[in-house]
Amino acid sequence: MIQERKTIVTSPLMKKCGAVISLVCLGLACAPSARAQKPKMATEMPTGITAPAEVKTRLGTLRTQDGFPDEATIEKVYDNL
Repeated sequence: MIQERKTIVTSPLMKKCGAVISLVCLGLACAPSARAQKPKMATEMPTGITAPAEVKTRLGTLRTQDGFPDEATIEKVYDNL
């Protein structure tokens, strides 16, 4: 008795397409949802708390934006450690 052999045609293009589809599916599965969930213990920042944009010190004027120092301020502080 002769058995028929079923062959699957796979070309290099089909392999690449399969790899791309697999990566897209993996990316979609691992991506965070569009709606980020708020943690249970999150505390809102009070409106009265602010960080100054400039502070005059013996090192000179240190500048921040939203509480984060700019590059010049970082360099001044590290140079004077």
